[in-house]
Amino acid sequence: MKPLGRNRKGLALLVIAIGIYTFFATMVVVEPPILNLTKWSALDITVTVYDGRLPVPGGSLDEGLLEIALIYALMILALAALCVPGPPRALLVISTIGFALSSLAKFWDSTFHRAFGYYGHMQQWHMSRGPAWWILPWIMPVLVAICFAKTLDEPDAESRGD
Repeated sequence: MKPLGRNRKGLALLVIAIGIYTFFATMVVVEPPILNLTKWSALDITVTVYDGRLPVPGGSLDEGLLEIALIYALMILALAALCVPGPPRALLVISTIGFALSSLAKFWDSTFHRAFGYYGHMQQWHMSRGPAWWILPWIMPVLVAICFAKTLDEPDAESRGD
């Protein structure tokens, strides 16, 4: 495996930055508001879980929330792995684990239903997906692809004079 060149490192940094941004972007939109919020980011969810206000009484802390938290933690590790010289083995391992967790995103719907506990009025309660929900599952698979995309670092034929 070839070490990451400047192009792949820069692209990986951009992808990780986008992934970290999703922590602050809207993940879930709920109507009517729950705890006075309609747009919930991962940060909002984290703070309310820490404060003991989520999951709501009768709800349970779903392993899906832990999987999402692990994806964010893996992004920080991936950022550190970019600083390791040589082949991107650490980045590949980290992003492959994240890829496996990201593939579970199809279950996030039930994760958030359990976390918010339907709030006792399921007939009137509606949840939709925010931008972070759509972006986050793609961060780790893209990092895996960057590890293997050696051609991104090679100069193209025109710049070599071929």
